[in-house]
Amino acid sequence: MFKNNDSTIAGKIQLEEGRGGKLKFYAFNHNKRRRVHIGTLIGGTYEKVASILRQPEPSLCVTTSEFGALVDAGAQFIRIIAEGATYSISVPDFKRQAVEFYLPAYGPQLRVPLRAWQYSSAVTKRNSRTDAPALVRSVMDVIADKRERQLNLFG
Repeated sequence: MFKNNDSTIAGKIQLEEGRGGKLKFYAFNHNKRRRVHIGTLIGGTYEKVASILRQPEPSLCVTTSEFGALVDAGAQFIRIIAEGATYSISVPDFKRQAVEFYLPAYGPQLRVPLRAWQYSSAVTKRNSRTDAPALVRSVMDVIADKRERQLNLFG
């Protein structure tokens, strides 16, 4: 496991399988000098509790190593519980909207402004049918799909 004086562990994410197919994400916290639980992948939704970043604009952040780990684990949505509300976004939308940001206490981050997240004032037990936002597809993707399904008259 982690050692208190091991500087090579900064930013590394460890995964552990939990009950019911949950995948738990852990990282080393330098202030607490120990490994802490940072989020859980349940089905296709990565869920965590975090605070809202106020500057340079209201945003929610995920560390770059955490984002890489959740993508590798197959997450399709990110759900963050912050300040008595729930914020959800699809992983492709998060990646498209993300801005690199550095927080001295947490290291390299990817932040996405609150306006890009789907907001819910309810904080309830996770339900993938109600809290996972629809994947936003570009108009060009929809057109390309329709073209692929159309039959060619000339063979």
